[in-house]
Amino acid sequence: MYGKVFESLYQGSLYGDWKAIITMQQLIVIADSAGIVDMTPQAISGMTSIPIDIIEAGIDALSRPDPDSRTDGHDGVRISPLDNHRSWGWFLVNYDKYKNMRSNEDRREYMKLYMAEKRAKEKKPANKTSRAFKAPTIPEVQAYLDEKGITTFTAERFVSHYASANWMRGKTKITNWKYCVGTWMKDTKKKSNPLQGCI
Repeated sequence: MYGKVFESLYQGSLYGDWKAIITMQQLIVIADSAGIVDMTPQAISGMTSIPIDIIEAGIDALSRPDPDSRTDGHDGVRISPLDNHRSWGWFLVNYDKYKNMRSNEDRREYMKLYMAEKRAKEKKPANKTSRAFKAPTIPEVQAYLDEKGITTFTAERFVSHYASANWMRGKTKITNWKYCVGTWMKDTKKKSNPLQGCI
């Protein structure tokens, strides 16, 4: 089942012909991807549970020319026989038009959702953890140094250095001060002034 029923079906020149509208609804829903319904009225009735007399009356109305139809061509008929040698099987005349309309609508809806999500993401902070960062106190850093057995620099020196830089390393906001402690520890093995290397 490929079709989508448009509101315009109820507002056009079929207005008031409920049998034609109901039949058209069913044909749209059961048509294949090319707009073909290769079924007898009895099969359509059985598949849709719409009484056969309504389906037959609807098919008759949809097969007649309609000078008030919105769409040019085909004399305004909505359905056209697949073959002249049999009395059943139809092609929905405007199916491609409505299929393309559906595709365009779907694309517009997709782009609308995509742009809304993009705008929502742009409103969020680039780095959530940087907003949530809480600068450590000297006792907190000292406790961590004691836990790790680090004696190569003091908590005071560490906190003083980064507090004076507003907890920034260059242009980057520090997100994990414990990582900085680890980097400082490694640097102290290489040089005596470990003031680099943290994120």
